[in-house]
Amino acid sequence: MINISDLLYRQRRNVPGREAIVDVASGRRLTYRELDDLINQAARAFQSLGVMKGDRVGILLRNGVEFVQTFMALARLGAISVPLNWRLVADELEFQAQDSGVEVLIYDSVFADAVTLLRSRTSEINHWLQVGGEPAGEAICFDDLVESMPTEKVECNASGEDILYLLYTSGTTGRPKGSMHTHDSAFWAILSLAGSADYRQEDRYYVVLPLFHAGALIPSLVGIYRSMTLVIERDFNPQTCWKTLQDEQVNITLLVPAMLLALREEYDPDEIDLTSLRWIMSGAAPVPAELIHAYQKMGISIVQVYGLTEAGGPACGLPAEKAISKAGSTGQAMYHADARLIDAQGNECPAGVPGEIEIRGPHVMKGYWNLPKATEEVFNGGWLRTGDIGVTDEEGFITIVDRLKDMIVSGGENIYPAELENVLVAIPGVLEAGVIGVPSEKWGESPLAVIVSSDSALTEQTIIEYCRGKLAGYKRIAAVRFVDALPRNASGKILKNVLREQFQDVSLS
Repeated sequence: MINISDLLYRQRRNVPGREAIVDVASGRRLTYRELDDLINQAARAFQSLGVMKGDRVGILLRNGVEFVQTFMALARLGAISVPLNWRLVADELEFQAQDSGVEVLIYDSVFADAVTLLRSRTSEINHWLQVGGEPAGEAICFDDLVESMPTEKVECNASGEDILYLLYTSGTTGRPKGSMHTHDSAFWAILSLAGSADYRQEDRYYVVLPLFHAGALIPSLVGIYRSMTLVIERDFNPQTCWKTLQDEQVNITLLVPAMLLALREEYDPDEIDLTSLRWIMSGAAPVPAELIHAYQKMGISIVQVYGLTEAGGPACGLPAEKAISKAGSTGQAMYHADARLIDAQGNECPAGVPGEIEIRGPHVMKGYWNLPKATEEVFNGGWLRTGDIGVTDEEGFITIVDRLKDMIVSGGENIYPAELENVLVAIPGVLEAGVIGVPSEKWGESPLAVIVSSDSALTEQTIIEYCRGKLAGYKRIAAVRFVDALPRNASGKILKNVLREQFQDVSLS
């Protein structure tokens, strides 16, 4: 059994002077010794506020030293991190904070307005810690509190099956669910990913996807496990990304297909030296063969992955050498994972026959926080039901062909139609609403709202504007179509497959 913060302590012991983090936005550079000192200080800071084993602490931080410092400090104390998606609006943050029982919230100063609104709605949070800026009201300056603490090692207070973090993911009902991961499941996720791709000691790993995602968090922990340097970027900017990759001599990174497309447009071989960059991992959607070819011409391999929050990230992967011959496939199960396809009767599907993808492995979540029924429903005899429909070829490579859950993946973010539909039907004049994903040149997919209206004056722009403030930006409706009736089955469920067929010609820029 291991406490995840031990990974950092062991690197401090073995390679104390190696660069651990480069925080691009702030310019801070920390060795493994310096980072571990900060984590001890942060752990003592949380202790001074009464944070103990099992307590939940909300993390509303952008990418940077403070996120890693906070996550590892809480792990060392045995507290439970609740990374919050800072793209959410106050209503959404309020639900997740209350559902998880967050007692302390640490937040970036840029989110002070959202936090002020959140504070007016909840009395359960005892301490508000602000990073950067001048805290208002009863908020505490986290930077000053940490600086006042000693650096002596704080002994680990959790391991094994103790919960390390909760990550919220939505279901088809639109209600977010907290996916519980333990120190053990996180460690096995690290091992599975590390055993499935060419991670090397002393590599420099570029972190630009938000760390509140398993797709950024787990690879970053792999970086620490392999004594790499994490080059952490606060925001993705295709105009400056290439220069950062060059200047920091980055070796590997993970980007979603929308980022790959944006970067290709900015690539200038006369200005950029990419000799250090070996490969880019990509997930959330298949990478088109044409885009893979474009990066191969740059001398960069594309490694494709398929994962989900409930699996702690890793599920399947497609190595670079198969990127073209198996284009469109999500690959095979990762090193410590198993994958299978099951039909409606529970039988394993042969090659060429579609079935639901199920994943098994020691990195799969413990369950959903305070939702035993939902936990029971998502497991099938030890296998995690993904809700995705796939088909295997004769060599066992899986291609995803549909989603049982009708989930939309837009720019690497998961969007669940039911959540959007609940917002839409609250609009005066909207009788019915169905949301589907349609192709988007920029994001891969974007939400299209299909509306049955009782008000002829209701317009597409009115609906889109209504959603502002009700939904995070990445979830907002991109386009609207009006119909006389929505197709439904005998039990009244909207037939999303019929809607997708009906609007198959809709494509957004």
